[in-house]
Amino acid sequence: FCIGLTGTTVADAVKALLPSATVVSINGALGSVYDMSRKVAGALGDRVDAKGGDISTATGILTIGSNFPDAIGVSALACARGWPIILTDVAGGIPPVPLHPSAAGTFSDLGITTAIKAGTYAELPAGVTGLSNFSGADRYYTNANAALWAQTYAGLTFTHTALTTGDKFPDALAGGPYVAQDGGMLLLSPTNGPLPAPIGALISANRAAVEHFT
Repeated sequence: FCIGLTGTTVADAVKALLPSATVVSINGALGSVYDMSRKVAGALGDRVDAKGGDISTATGILTIGSNFPDAIGVSALACARGWPIILTDVAGGIPPVPLHPSAAGTFSDLGITTAIKAGTYAELPAGVTGLSNFSGADRYYTNANAALWAQTYAGLTFTHTALTTGDKFPDALAGGPYVAQDGGMLLLSPTNGPLPAPIGALISANRAAVEHFT
């Protein structure tokens, strides 16, 4: 998959390097991250269906498309459980917040009926049950709340714990799928410190479980 790489230059280069591979480009209409999110979720649904699964039984994770730390903070959970991350916008920020049309379309396309919110108070579509909202005082509290929920309800553990920057999304983005392979936790910190209080407390409380720290 070539995701968000507009034009054909990169995709053509990949095809030249991997002539026997199927190369798929996924781009949002007019560069929209929200439409991109919908298409990526659709591609995930196609892969699940191809394996005999049912994406409608998954839980969608709804978060803000313009605030990357919250999405990064739930990426290990999403990857470990095969749950799509669905992006919406702020739209005023004061509840009730309307759901972005692309996000609403994702729920409809995939038939998802349960959702978690990470840092957003957007209204869920009719028929979609909210399970939790990880919102906190800042990105680090939100991340810590997400990790606690993942530990309690989703089977993730601190056996493999990874710490990544909450300041720059490219560095952090690769960490979610990496630590998810072990069902582990991805935690955020400022690039140059100090370690945020909620993240330090979480590591300290679970230090007996940590066997590998990245």
